[in-house]
Amino acid sequence: PLEEGQKQDKHHLPITARVSWRRHIDFLDEATLIKPEIPRHVWTPLLNELGLLSVVFFQRRIESATGLSDNPTIQHFAAWISRQFQALGKDHPMHALDDETIVDRAHSLGDRMTNSPVAACADSLLTVGGNIDQLLSGEKALVELLEDNDDLTKLYASGNAVDRSRFIQGVAHARPNLRILEIGASTGGSTASIMKDLVLPIGKPIYSKYTYTDISSAPLNDAKRRFQELPNMEYRVLDISKDPIEQGFDSSEYDLIIATNAIHATKSLSESLANVRKLITPNGRLVLQELHTQSKWVNCIFGLLEDWWIGKQDGRSDEPYVKPARWQSELQHAGFAVPVTVLDSDEPHQLNAVIIAKLAVTSPKPMSKAVTILSDDNAKSTEALSQQLQSRGYKVDLCELGSELPKSQDVISVLDESAPFFENISETRFKVFQQLLASLGESGILWVTRPSQMHCNDPRYAQVIGAARSIRNEEFLDFATCEVDDLESSRDTIIDVFTHFQRRQEDKFLRPDYEYAVFNGIVHVPRIYPFSFKDESLSKSSADSR
Repeated sequence: PLEEGQKQDKHHLPITARVSWRRHIDFLDEATLIKPEIPRHVWTPLLNELGLLSVVFFQRRIESATGLSDNPTIQHFAAWISRQFQALGKDHPMHALDDETIVDRAHSLGDRMTNSPVAACADSLLTVGGNIDQLLSGEKALVELLEDNDDLTKLYASGNAVDRSRFIQGVAHARPNLRILEIGASTGGSTASIMKDLVLPIGKPIYSKYTYTDISSAPLNDAKRRFQELPNMEYRVLDISKDPIEQGFDSSEYDLIIATNAIHATKSLSESLANVRKLITPNGRLVLQELHTQSKWVNCIFGLLEDWWIGKQDGRSDEPYVKPARWQSELQHAGFAVPVTVLDSDEPHQLNAVIIAKLAVTSPKPMSKAVTILSDDNAKSTEALSQQLQSRGYKVDLCELGSELPKSQDVISVLDESAPFFENISETRFKVFQQLLASLGESGILWVTRPSQMHCNDPRYAQVIGAARSIRNEEFLDFATCEVDDLESSRDTIIDVFTHFQRRQEDKFLRPDYEYAVFNGIVHVPRIYPFSFKDESLSKSSADSR
């Protein structure tokens, strides 16, 4: 074992690995995989109050300013502040506060948020308020002001905080050679969060390529230094408002595209999403995280950025972000299916919406709705499974082993229902099985069996697992297995697996899934992950010592 560990360290190659069965994301409600990271319901009321104080204070500074900049961004910001101020109404209690009281109350609110998850948000707004005269006159710029003490990075990290770990892990497990594109990575806060779920404990990545992009080259050098230890990284300039193919990117290149508050910073949502569409694989996913909030403290900071007003000609005159309903409309117009939308907190305290979208058409050919159920004459489940398939729109043919199969349609086998098919199999029965394989042609077979890999109760059923692997590799047939803990309660799930199996497509990187397991109604698939005995021994020793 010691020599094994030394050899692994010397050559940096994993020499130990294990099979891990995990839930397949294609069978999950993706909305359940996104969770809040910050209790925004606790802090949003304080930030809202700080935002209102800022509106009143900023309006007074605008009215008294002698040198308001003629920069369009400053002019837009000042006009927006005035509209917000007027919307308060004449009787709003904040009008009665003098400037000193406003400043004291603002700093008191900031103190209450010190060391909280939103401290950077409060600090940034207080920084803007303390420099508002210079910002309005153009003497200071927001980015330079907030880059001191890394405040801008902290602001983005706090504002964008949401727990996507289970989603990221799910996508990576489903697609072991995952190719990821991050649009508008900026300070790298989102990247750092994502990478926690894409690197194994031994330091090996579970992605094949991560493309870190920004609209300018300025952030890329910092990112290269920050993420220099991470493998399979590339850093490129990408302006998603323009055709990415003309910028040197390949079409259909990425399995997962992530854009965190980046698409709203473009002139046209529809054009930008159409460009995103060019980069995603047919079975890929787009994850948009976009501002969706009733709070205006955000505007009081970012309204001083030029990009905040970039969407004026796109129906976004007051702010660049839009409601999920418009994102859905824009995504569907760009060729995506109806997306899944999750808020980072309960309404009305949310700051962002996480929107997950897949392409509307994921298969180059229509899926057949004809299926053959293969069974022995005494199979109990055949009729019930047939009825369930028909209720899902399938035309079902029932066949017994040895009878001629209908041509050009996939098969669901329940030959393992009453006993392991290969246990003490006779020569005659085995020859009939060989004839079955010879007759499949281009059709595939999904063999429903009992558990032998996940929560094995009877290892005799493992014989079909070994047989299927040999048949796939030697006969090049689409022979898949589905281990089911409870056949009667899992018929719908078995049909879900069959539908997934029917969509099988082999690309130049990966073969389709051929092994499934249904446990407690949830579909799992296996992957092989490397690990280190040495690291596990150290972890166990540390745990034991506690």
